[in-house]
Amino acid sequence: MIARSVQEFDRRQHECRFGGVWALGSDARQPITIASGSLGAVSRAQRLFAKESDRRLKTIGLSSGHIPVMLALAGEPVLSQTALVQRAAIEQPTMASTLARMERDGLVERRPDRKDARTSLFRLTRRAKSKLPHFFEHLNAGNTVALAGLDGKAKRQLLHLLTKIIHNLGGTLPRKSRSGDRGHVEIKHAG
Repeated sequence: MIARSVQEFDRRQHECRFGGVWALGSDARQPITIASGSLGAVSRAQRLFAKESDRRLKTIGLSSGHIPVMLALAGEPVLSQTALVQRAAIEQPTMASTLARMERDGLVERRPDRKDARTSLFRLTRRAKSKLPHFFEHLNAGNTVALAGLDGKAKRQLLHLLTKIIHNLGGTLPRKSRSGDRGHVEIKHAG
């Protein structure tokens, strides 16, 4: 009786895979099941996207960790650390570490704020600005790979659903800059 129950469980678990889709994990064919949940798929997609971004950005001396700061400072040339945290929607300690590494690597400059001596302002260096065209090319190429096979309606639906999940979990999307750009790469795809 126990063997039959185990077989029944295995069969039902197999049937619960989302659309029979297999997601690539470290063991190459790890199924997404009800047990791992759809947010497990979102997490896995994020990790794979970061890995793809790192692979592409490595060729220009950047990594996926630089993306939020590069996007924010490409949209607004000078920002405080507080403003960067808000625009990137990441935690302050993470931003502090990222900025310290980027400053060390010659990608951002830190200057005191003339209006508030307690605040530092950050901007991209000439070296970082020279990387921006390739940076955006690599991000768009990664988006193209990640969204291959999705038509425009599916892409809009994906963005809508992810936005809803973010809000359901108490998060917000990066704040709009003065120029109205959210600091996101525009995805231009045919279809």
